[in-house]
Amino acid sequence: PAFMEAINQCRPRYTVMENVAALNSKRFEDVHKFIYDKFQDWDYTVFTKIINMAYHGVAQQRKRLFIVAFRESIDATKFEWPKGTDQIKTSGDILSPDAWVASMNDPNLDLDKAWEERALKSQFGVDLMPTNPSRTFTTRNLMARTNDFIRIKMDNGVRRRLTREEMMLLHGFSKDEVVTFDWGNSSHWKIPQMIGNSVPREWSRFLMKCVLKACNDKKTGQRKQAQQHGKPEPKRTRPQQTSKSPTRRRSQRITNMQKRSGSPAQRTNHGSKKPKN
Repeated sequence: PAFMEAINQCRPRYTVMENVAALNSKRFEDVHKFIYDKFQDWDYTVFTKIINMAYHGVAQQRKRLFIVAFRESIDATKFEWPKGTDQIKTSGDILSPDAWVASMNDPNLDLDKAWEERALKSQFGVDLMPTNPSRTFTTRNLMARTNDFIRIKMDNGVRRRLTREEMMLLHGFSKDEVVTFDWGNSSHWKIPQMIGNSVPREWSRFLMKCVLKACNDKKTGQRKQAQQHGKPEPKRTRPQQTSKSPTRRRSQRITNMQKRSGSPAQRTNHGSKKPKN
């Protein structure tokens, strides 16, 4: 995959990957093994776990496989996955109660009776209930007119689509971000696609805190060890440029060009012969 090739070229200190939970199943066992073996060949320590983001502040039953890998220079034993909570947020905790109140002027209303009949027969269930978290947001169930399309069933029995703002709130965006976020020239159907494919920001913040903590623990430990032995903390120093450095050679070339492009009087002072009368 292109992502693994990029890691092979850059060899970052750490990397984080996200994909559907099915990648950890027997169906994709070869793909999972390929990724794991590549990291092992490149001397990375690998951690994998399926995370349900409903237990990490996101009002969705969203299960995803996460792969975190650290280069050998980092003490990977310090890494710990974010701890979840038993207090699951529901759709009613995120959206206003008015979301389930009928408004016939709502442009998101879907009055297609044929679709409603198909939805009632769907085994997945499409209604967003205020007492439960939302189903997993995907490009398919936010955009396409399918049986598992996520809808809100209002108090008059009519179902409607989710608005862009409701999608963002249920995906972990704050109310301020919903107001100020700039989608640029993205089309009406492109925005749900980007939301369905993205990683919720609340979970991303939790995970990256744990990753960065593991990366910084080695430096913190070295400072504490130096303080215990009464040694001064090592200071970072910039490497001195040698005459062979590209910057030094570039500066020398510029100086030589300036000398050659000087006035006739300046060239005379540098030893050039005076013109004969």
